[in-house]
Amino acid sequence: MSDALEWLRSNMPSVTQDVKELAKVRLEDCKVCPRLVRATGQCRECGCIMPVKVFFRNAKCPLDKWGKAE
Repeated sequence: MSDALEWLRSNMPSVTQDVKELAKVRLEDCKVCPRLVRATGQCRECGCIMPVKVFFRNAKCPLDKWGKAE
């Protein structure tokens, strides 16, 4: 578990205003997706917790609803 937390800490982006805006737009797409488990925020396609995943600039939706940020 410690290794996973270390990885997360080292890979979490700085939460700048542009990252917040990117995450907001991505999460709006997720919220209307039928593959989202609303109770947990988990994607049924990739298994990720979307309110966290949307902050990673290099993340992408497995259904191609949004992609990596430039």
